[in-house]
Amino acid sequence: MVASPAIFKKALQSLRPAMDASLDAMAVVDTSNRLVFANSAMKNFLGVTSQQFKKSPVFCDLIKLNACNKSCQIRHLMKTADPLRLDETPASRKDEKLRLLLKAVPLYDPNDGSSAAPIGAIIT
Repeated sequence: MVASPAIFKKALQSLRPAMDASLDAMAVVDTSNRLVFANSAMKNFLGVTSQQFKKSPVFCDLIKLNACNKSCQIRHLMKTADPLRLDETPASRKDEKLRLLLKAVPLYDPNDGSSAAPIGAIIT
């Protein structure tokens, strides 16, 4: 189940200023791997316009992450709650071939004291 926008807003409340100020590309995805938030560095990297971002595009579709072709490791981390690090993982953006160092950690609902299941993931 995908968390409501209000839950993401609260979860990002304390993180967003640091993420906005970061020169590193950072994004938050929900459990469907749809972009909920991306700082300007990530938007520039992905080549996402504000109009496209409002449609909540799927993260792996934007960069054609090879790790998501077979079994999405980002979605897997939301089930296991294990941090993820992908070194030199192949990807592509438009016609450009990439090798990425991708890190992701689970994001939890701040209203749920048990932190039973992640509501999404923070990706850098």
